[in-house]
Order: sequence, then structure tokens, then C-alpha cells
Amino acid sequence: MEITANLIRGKYGLAKTFWLLWFFPSILFGILLDPEIYFPFIISLNQKSYYLAMSFSFFIPVLFYLFNIVMAVANWNAANHYEGFKAWPLLTKVYIVISLLALSYGTYIAFA
Repeated sequence: MEITANLIRGKYGLAKTFWLLWFFPSILFGILLDPEIYFPFIISLNQKSYYLAMSFSFFIPVLFYLFNIVMAVANWNAANHYEGFKAWPLLTKVYIVISLLALSYGTYIAFA
């Protein structure tokens, strides 16, 4: 729990928090969110396995949203603690805002 608290407080540094803990894992989540990857697999399953796979396809997006919210807060705080080149915290905060807007728009499109 202390690791998560330190992460949210931005104690691990901006570069590590942004690149290693948010950007690259988001790429992995993006691959897992692609329906072309798991829909053919779901269609070929029997009914019991089908429900398990459908649960998986529901929880991955939910985890993606939660992950992005936690990491947005962590990166914002890490940017506040950053003492190096002044453009990096600004660019990080711009990226966070754009990412959250894109996430919100994607949610709107998915449920509209």
C-alpha cells in the first residue's frame, strides 16, 4: 500500500512515473482493448468459457479507466515535484489533460 501511496504522491520521479508506469503499460492495455484480438476467440468458445471471456472483455476496459485515472494523478504530482528542465512538467500536464479528454470522449462514443 505504501508503494501505491508513494506513486500517487509522485515520489518516483517524473520520467519513471510517466514512461515506465504509464505510457508503456497503456500501450499494452491498448492492445488488450482491441476487439479484433479477443472476439474471434470468444466466438469459438463453448458457453461456460464464453461467459468467462466476456467478463474478461468487460473488466479490461474498467481496469484501463481506473489505471489511467490513478496514473494521471500520479504523473500530475510527479510533475509538480520535478526540478529539471521546466518544459517537461508542462508537457506532462498537457498530455494528461489530452489523455483524459480522449478517454472521456471514447467513453461517450462507446455509450452513445
